[in-house]
Amino acid sequence: MTYKKVIQAFTDPFKALQNRVFATLYFAQTVSLLGDAFTWVGLALLSYQFGNERSALILSFRPYPSGNCIYYILSIRRCFGGPD
Repeated sequence: MTYKKVIQAFTDPFKALQNRVFATLYFAQTVSLLGDAFTWVGLALLSYQFGNERSALILSFRPYPSGNCIYYILSIRRCFGGPD
């Protein structure tokens, strides 16, 4: 392959970013995904701070109860070491 073909192979996928609306949408989606990643890191650090040895158990729960809400609340209390 020549130098021009290699450069073209790397730049062709980014030609869609020449469209201003699409580039704005793409940038906003990238920022949103980075924010989601920082949220998960923050949740992991917070769960480790509250329950050192039970942080994996804390993170394994769903953020929204599906089904029996009372069972969910009691499970969270048990996980954090509170009274049942």
